[in-house]
Amino acid sequence: MEPLIQALGDERHFVREPAALALGWLNDPRAVEPLIRALETDKHQFVRWRAAGALGNLGDPRAVEPLVRALESDEYNDVRGDAARSLGRLGDPRAVEPLVRALRRALGKELEGVVWALGELRDEKAVEPLVGLLGNDDWMVRKEVAIVLGKIGEARGVVELLRRLLRNPHRVVRQAERKALKQIKKGARKTKSS
Repeated sequence: MEPLIQALGDERHFVREPAALALGWLNDPRAVEPLIRALETDKHQFVRWRAAGALGNLGDPRAVEPLVRALESDEYNDVRGDAARSLGRLGDPRAVEPLVRALRRALGKELEGVVWALGELRDEKAVEPLVGLLGNDDWMVRKEVAIVLGKIGEARGVVELLRRLLRNPHRVVRQAERKALKQIKKGARKTKSS
């Protein structure tokens, strides 16, 4: 453990990057603070990217605020995207609002990470902004949003999914929308029988 933590301070980024990655695999709480430092201060984007992902693997709530800051302010899309995914893995409700705000500006890998994280958190506050993404130009985004709305299972998302399903030209997106509607229906049955 100590050699990997020391490697995070090496002057060469190609030493720091794999050290950050390995620290995330070890599942040792001693790695949290050094990884947070790497996420917040390392000059190389690949090291911050690996640190962001590693913090999500460790499952420590101390990482939530630094990950939110990375999501909101890191200049690199991949770092923001992995910060979002890590917030989803951590499952902390403090991440919902920053993730919802990120939906307004996120693109590419960051957007994929934000949508995925909101699906993991399953908070109804995300439904309205996610429904807005059902009209996104990228069919992969629409597919992921449909899956996430199915996970959240909230009524406003159902109506919009049904409307979109009837006119969506992409078979893969229609399949995801159907699957989401089935998940919502299954969830509604469980609620009625409880």
